[in-house]
Amino acid sequence: MDYIIQSLLSSSTGLILTAISILIATFLGIRTLKENRKFFRQSHTIDILSSRFSEEKMTQYMNTLRTLKDNHEKLDGSVIVTELAEALNLYEFIAAAARMEILDSELIYQVRGGRMLKDFDNYKNYIDGRRKINNNHKIWEHLEWFIEEKVRPRR
Repeated sequence: MDYIIQSLLSSSTGLILTAISILIATFLGIRTLKENRKFFRQSHTIDILSSRFSEEKMTQYMNTLRTLKDNHEKLDGSVIVTELAEALNLYEFIAAAARMEILDSELIYQVRGGRMLKDFDNYKNYIDGRRKINNNHKIWEHLEWFIEEKVRPRR
């Protein structure tokens, strides 16, 4: 009789231990997947930032933006400034990818957040003007989201 009770207890204990082991393994597997996803997103972000923000391209954009800086209040969007539009489009691409969690928003904030905020604020009249002229409030909307949700609250 003792043998039967002991066998029943040991088999139910074994099942419980097996179930607990499966739960722990599942939890650790999910955690590892999340950590790997974050690592790959950060790695991809670095690749994108370093390729899209090449030294040559950024020098070209920064020279154009410096030239426009003194007159940025006059930029009402009535004239397309190609280099400015390209810089804003680049920011839009990066902000949209961050919003969709394809790129890592924290890393973008650390690397380019300040510059993006400054350029967004300096050229807000231009952005609003292009939106009005094109009757499209979605122009550079991801950039605006990134600035208002991810950058400005931390400044």
